[in-house]
Amino acid sequence: MRRDSMRVALALLLVVSAGLFITGSILEQGHKEKTKSTENGSETGAEDSAGSTHPETAKGSERLFGLDLERPGIVAAASVVTVALAGLVLGWRDRRALWLVGLFAIAFAVLDIREAFHQSSESRASLVVLASILAAIHLTAAILAGAAARRRQEVPGAVA
Repeated sequence: MRRDSMRVALALLLVVSAGLFITGSILEQGHKEKTKSTENGSETGAEDSAGSTHPETAKGSERLFGLDLERPGIVAAASVVTVALAGLVLGWRDRRALWLVGLFAIAFAVLDIREAFHQSSESRASLVVLASILAAIHLTAAILAGAAARRRQEVPGAVA
């Protein structure tokens, strides 16, 4: 019974993290559009078209391994994978699923911490808080996945 409650808690954490990730992405896009419209309104048209494109792209784009992590398709794919992993945790009883989720959660926690620092440098407190909450959720999910996987390892030996 306890294993099942750990799996349910892990799945819930993953689903909540997917929702918060989408929320954070939407909020960040809103911040960028507000910043872009403010910059466009304060500059002349010639200066805007000549000088604003490259600095905004370099400053505003967050790339990792050549991927722009803020593109809606990437956000959607990451969210779908997260929810799929939640389903995997509930549906597949093999402990390898738990280890996979744990590795996934650690990777996302690292990206969340990176994002918190990035948003801090941009002075976006609400996004710093959201990224920090996501990092805590992902770290908790990793710990829970590891604990459930270890428990899963010990129980079959005792039962068999």
